Amino acid sequence: MTTKIRSKLEVKLVTDKNEVVMDEELASLLILIKREGSLLKATRILGITYSRAWERISKVEKILGKKLITSKRGVKGGALLTDEALKLLSQYLHEYERLTGRSFEVSSGIERKVEVPETLLVTGSHDILLAHLVSRLKERGFFVEVHWIGSLNGIASVMLREGDVAGIHVFDEESNIYNITYFRKLDLAPIANLVRGYERVLGFISREAYDLESILDGLISGKLRLVNRQVGSGTRKVLEWLLRDYVKKKGINFNFIKRAIRGYDNEVNTHIEVGAAIASGEADVGLAIKQVAKAFALNFVPVIWENFDFIILKRSLKKKVVKSFLECLRYEVPKIAKRLDGYKVPENIGEILM
Repeated sequence: MTTKIRSKLEVKLVTDKNEVVMDEELASLLILIKREGSLLKATRILGITYSRAWERISKVEKILGKKLITSKRGVKGGALLTDEALKLLSQYLHEYERLTGRSFEVSSGIERKVEVPETLLVTGSHDILLAHLVSRLKERGFFVEVHWIGSLNGIASVMLREGDVAGIHVFDEESNIYNITYFRKLDLAPIANLVRGYERVLGFISREAYDLESILDGLISGKLRLVNRQVGSGTRKVLEWLLRDYVKKKGINFNFIKRAIRGYDNEVNTHIEVGAAIASGEADVGLAIKQVAKAFALNFVPVIWENFDFIILKRSLKKKVVKSFLECLRYEVPKIAKRLDGYKVPENIGEILM
């Protein structure tokens, strides 16, 4: 049987640095968000994962320095395209028709039709202890969907009224407080609760033994290669805080240093990927939790004990799976934490803080 080969013209919008800011997939995604009023529904129709959608959107937002989607006001919530997104989409559709001679059609995969009694959508920061908690819920027969999209995107998913639970560890440099300050700044109280989780230690992992000073100096001098976390992750915010504070003392411009650090744009979505990159020799150092250093037999330099808490959508509290999540958080997590390195469980775990 002869294989038929055809040509295909692919239209993209790129910056003067050849960074892609719009292609067929992203255009389809934005069109569907506009039509459905939901990022989650758009991914189902398009046939891509929720985490991939956030990755595509976050990457373009980073390039442009502007938001592409925002949340609708009101109880129901939902997703809206920003003026910047509408302008970019309009430009793409115009160029697509000009170059191809036809109107753009949304590409779509197979929309999932599986009916489940109740689904828990967990988003936010990657955490090994949280992954164990999710496994407990699945063992109880619940359907749980997890997307490691970073703390800030996890918060955004709750604001869109899509994510039920977001695991977060967002450090505020002004107050030196985790999560609570951010929760207040975003005025999340009307739609969500902040629930106390647990503590974990974050630090630099590496194949060679270094102290903190040597790691920071090695990064800014170019001696060490970094593997970074994605934009919107709490771990990346801690890294930027460390570097900003370090170069300020030396009188160096932080934005210049970011461009100079080898591997700064080498982004991964999980702590395990950080460990794998360092163990394989792809990178020399990266920020990750202690359990990852143990799993890959790497050196660990502690930086900060952080609060890993949970934002829970208020309307999701009536779900049996969310009630079971809170039960596991209070009674199963303390048992699991004893078997892992770098975790501490406070007495008020599971308490509603706000």
